[in-house]
Amino acid sequence: MKILFLIDAISVGGKERRMIELFKGLIAKGGYEITLVSFTPGVEYSYLLDMPIKLVEFQRTGKKDLTIFSKLYRLIKSIKPDIIHSWGSMASFYALPSLMLYRKAKFINGIIADAPENLSIKDKHYLRGVLTYPFSDAIISNSFAGIKSYKAPAKKSYCIYNGMDLNRFVNLAPKEPLLKSLGLSANDFLVGMVAAFEERKDHETVIRAAAKIQEIDDRIKILFMGDGLFRKPMEELASKLKLDNILFLGRLKDVENYVQLLNVGILATNNLVHGEGISNALIECMAMGKPIIGTAGGGTNELIVENENGFLIPPKNPDVLVEKILFLSNNRELSEEMGRTGKKMAKEKFTVERMTNDFVDLYSSLLDNQ
Repeated sequence: MKILFLIDAISVGGKERRMIELFKGLIAKGGYEITLVSFTPGVEYSYLLDMPIKLVEFQRTGKKDLTIFSKLYRLIKSIKPDIIHSWGSMASFYALPSLMLYRKAKFINGIIADAPENLSIKDKHYLRGVLTYPFSDAIISNSFAGIKSYKAPAKKSYCIYNGMDLNRFVNLAPKEPLLKSLGLSANDFLVGMVAAFEERKDHETVIRAAAKIQEIDDRIKILFMGDGLFRKPMEELASKLKLDNILFLGRLKDVENYVQLLNVGILATNNLVHGEGISNALIECMAMGKPIIGTAGGGTNELIVENENGFLIPPKNPDVLVEKILFLSNNRELSEEMGRTGKKMAKEKFTVERMTNDFVDLYSSLLDNQ
């Protein structure tokens, strides 16, 4: 089976990692000829270059470079794919003229990766969805909330949850040297958030919760893992509040080594500008047996089963976040039980094998119905 994947850029992010995990699964199964087109040069995940796939990078001269449409059409005609699978809204938009002209491939529209509230036609991603839905044989989301948010046609829409390579979480670095390098001890209760410092994440609420926690229990430490434009303002806020219970670890290549240190994983979302799909960061915490806390809304509601593997908290509410962190800190046996429940859920619902099988079944069903 020939599959042509299209993506806006191979940058750092959950969407990109999810696609690469799918490549791993398809390669392991065998029988798939994979071509990947990126509409922005550059590869953040270097190991992608070692995979047996063909990578084509299109260099755009500007946002309105119309030659991209013809370049893509010529490529499609030359490789004659059975499946064209877009992995983002811009990629779907660039494919639109080719879909009108080349009708021999099935088109899977992977435009949905989040679940914003109150989407309107003014949103560029939603607009691209509306334009490309009629030419889609299947529309993919990684959450049911995303399908609802983007008003995707029900008959064409499929939810395929993220798949995680659970082998990443074995044979990790020894904990004690890592704790020592961070100035921490085994007696500390560690709460961590793995997320880029961007407007769509709500680090501020976590920092304000940390200020309240510092007055109550100095054993509780907050670890931020990630980087971005908003990191410096958040560091300045923590400094202004005179907090010594927060560590900014930056972007980590071996993030799983540090996630293993945590007692609790959290994801605070700025619901004013973003609705989460299914968070890889929370799945990682679940896979490593950590209870999780997340801002209610979007796909996070599909990850967290209240009081079983974690807690949902209202947006921008540091008081409730403090309450849940203290509860888990003061109830260690229950906290560990919630972690075990989350780990079981991760193994059942969020593996690469399950995700790959879901996509393979979809590919096959579309081709069987030609």
